[in-house]
Amino acid sequence: MRFVAVVLSLLTLPALQRARACAPAPPPGVEVEIADEEAVIVWDAARGVEHFIRRAAFRARGDKGMPHFGFLVPTPSKPELAEAPDGLFATLAWHTRPRVVEKWRTALDVNVSCMLFLARSKRGADRGLAVSGVRVEHRQRVAGYDAVVLSADDADALAAWLKKHGYAQRPSLAQWLSPYVQAKWKITAFKIAAGKRSDDIATSAVRMSFKAEKPFYPYREPADMREKHDSAAKRRLRVFFVAAERYAGSLAGVEGGWPAKVKLAAPVDALRTELSVAKGMALPASSKPLWLTVYSDTSSPRPGVNDVFFAPAAKLGVMRPPPVVRWRESKIPLPVDLILLVLLAIVLVVRRVRRRKRSST
Repeated sequence: MRFVAVVLSLLTLPALQRARACAPAPPPGVEVEIADEEAVIVWDAARGVEHFIRRAAFRARGDKGMPHFGFLVPTPSKPELAEAPDGLFATLAWHTRPRVVEKWRTALDVNVSCMLFLARSKRGADRGLAVSGVRVEHRQRVAGYDAVVLSADDADALAAWLKKHGYAQRPSLAQWLSPYVQAKWKITAFKIAAGKRSDDIATSAVRMSFKAEKPFYPYREPADMREKHDSAAKRRLRVFFVAAERYAGSLAGVEGGWPAKVKLAAPVDALRTELSVAKGMALPASSKPLWLTVYSDTSSPRPGVNDVFFAPAAKLGVMRPPPVVRWRESKIPLPVDLILLVLLAIVLVVRRVRRRKRSST
């Protein structure tokens, strides 16, 4: 899925299939796509804790139904895993909506008088296996996934562990793992839990809470996912970032930085109450409203050469979407038949007056 670093098939394949929406690698005859994906990042700067919540819906087409597949998420420390309510995304999206401004304008309603009442009435009625150098630090079934938290001393050893446990192996995987292994980060491997096999799978949202020096989004992808990108596949990523102040995301090594567009950046009064539905997630301590910044990334192919990191950016201030103008019309009836009758009556009166004048003369 787009907001995680890499998606891998749990079916061991000799080569990566054509990259589609985060490069799932299903068996021949089956096409797997990501139907939807979003992520929430809640940053507690005082405690140095990031809460990372993500969800996805998968869709498969083919003769063999939905294959089991998985994905990897890197974190700088061992994460706590928990299920999160899907309704949280709808709540945050509601705050992103543009303000609606109603404006009135006057228009002539040209019609026939005998049909005016009927027309108005009508309108109103229409409303397991061990590998040396790899440590399994935690196992858990959560939100429809079987998850395992891994640490390793060598990227090749970690790639070998993944291969032995059914993940598809390819040359770029060890390259992708290498900087995380060198930095002593943890890799959490998710796969669809047993019994979740169907043509359409919607897993629940998962929360990962972990210690970090600064908040980040796992944006980096293996090189082959960019090289074999299908330009016809549409990619969309939406990230909701919550903190005690305004933050901005940056992507190193890319000209122009992160191509995501900011859709909203503002303090939201009710945000603390609404986020409390995610049980076990400690929110930033502050007497002021929390800031919500919403990013939308539709870049394709994605420049996933590094992860996105966030830093305070108070000088950027508030940014709200422009209001949507909804026009309402106040119509003035203009019955054409009555106007014609009045004009005809005027013509007749004028002609009669002229005749009388001629008669008197």
